[in-house]
Amino acid sequence: MFTELHETYSENGVMRMRHHADGVPVPALASLAFAPGGNHVMLMKLRQELTPGQTFTLTLTFSDAGEIEVTVPVRDQQ
Repeated sequence: MFTELHETYSENGVMRMRHHADGVPVPALASLAFAPGGNHVMLMKLRQELTPGQTFTLTLTFSDAGEIEVTVPVRDQQ
């Protein structure tokens, strides 16, 4: 599995996704939400299907803070 950072946006009434190959800026002392319909982490080439209730570890890499591991819960699509 590998990941990509994406942003969902509307263009002329059509929903599209933009890949952020160089990451996304998070200003100091600020937060950035990742959610369906906006910024999100796209999971690519999964080896098995994810099941609601499972969790997995994801490592986020920040230019100043370095690597931070987060536990991601798998939920039903909404």
